[in-house]
Amino acid sequence: MKKTQVFEIIFFVVATFAMIGMFLYGTNHHVAFGRSLTGNQYFWRGRVVEVISDTSSPNDMGVYVGFQELVVELLEGPRGGETIEVFNSLMVGGHGVVGAVDLTLIVAVEEIPDTDILIARVFSHHRSTSIYVVILSFIGLLGLIFGKNGLRSAFSLIFTFITIVFFLVPLSFAFARPAFMTLIAAVLITVVTLISVMGLNKKTLISTIGTFTGIVCYCLLYLLISALLKVSGMDGSGVSMLTMMDVQNYIQINELLFSSILIASLGAIMDVPVSLSTAIFELHKSNPTLTRTDLFKAGMQIGKDLIGSTANTLILAFTGVFFTTIFFIRFSETPFNMFINGSDIAIEVLRAVSAASAMALTAPATAIIAAYYFTRKNKVMLE
Repeated sequence: MKKTQVFEIIFFVVATFAMIGMFLYGTNHHVAFGRSLTGNQYFWRGRVVEVISDTSSPNDMGVYVGFQELVVELLEGPRGGETIEVFNSLMVGGHGVVGAVDLTLIVAVEEIPDTDILIARVFSHHRSTSIYVVILSFIGLLGLIFGKNGLRSAFSLIFTFITIVFFLVPLSFAFARPAFMTLIAAVLITVVTLISVMGLNKKTLISTIGTFTGIVCYCLLYLLISALLKVSGMDGSGVSMLTMMDVQNYIQINELLFSSILIASLGAIMDVPVSLSTAIFELHKSNPTLTRTDLFKAGMQIGKDLIGSTANTLILAFTGVFFTTIFFIRFSETPFNMFINGSDIAIEVLRAVSAASAMALTAPATAIIAAYYFTRKNKVMLE
């Protein structure tokens, strides 16, 4: 067995234990100052056994509105097996769960202190099983189409999810600096993702350096553009809710915008170095006589088309998040000065321009690094 294969096995073992450690830390880490938004409510699975009354009917858009009174058998919790009456209010913009016999749903149950009285309402469809099936099917699809490489990609996706949810978020509260913790998480995600997908080789080394260059560029661009647009980070979505919960006394809320943009754009920032390093490697492999300048020029030529499509993809992704707001602005006939000078549009410009510019700058950086590395005489011993 080659040394690189041994190192890759060790890498996957270490990464797996790291995921387990992060998961255990995240599930056992409780924010001491946190306040529940649900009070004494519990959310339990239940099965509809009877529809007592139903005044709901579809409106012009096909959305059911009205009221239902249901009998639901609780399937979990300390009162599992009991049947309770549940009120279900259907309205435009609400949850829209139409109760029917044998339908499994999630019931919000509130216990009245010192009594046996329960106040219950329909909260949502029971989706967790379907969510797990969809995720496992996606992993299976990757394995079916791409074989071992597909499963390696799935491993990196799982690592990324666990790192963000069970490592980044708890440690951001523990150290109160989400921006710094996001940079650490980005480094971990980059290294694990690239080694998982590409293996331990020359292309991975160059792609990693290129991605780190893009992250540094993003940090500098974020500071510059946010200063020019006078965006403090306190205008981001969800900030007002966190402020109401006094979270700003325990964490730097204004850094969350920096973190959210980096997390959203990290995949695109990685894509460019991966594509360019692979292309330049194949060019050098097919024609070893190409000079450093030739490889750089070829890489930049490839990068032109790559940046055009990838930047467009990134900007469309950010615009998609803002899409409903755009409809509202157009429908409400918002004056142009109000629209262009508002904080919402400034934040979206910051997102799109800082991320796309950082991604674009990775192209020349990766081309220079790859051209230099592949033409130097004493290379790092990687296959």
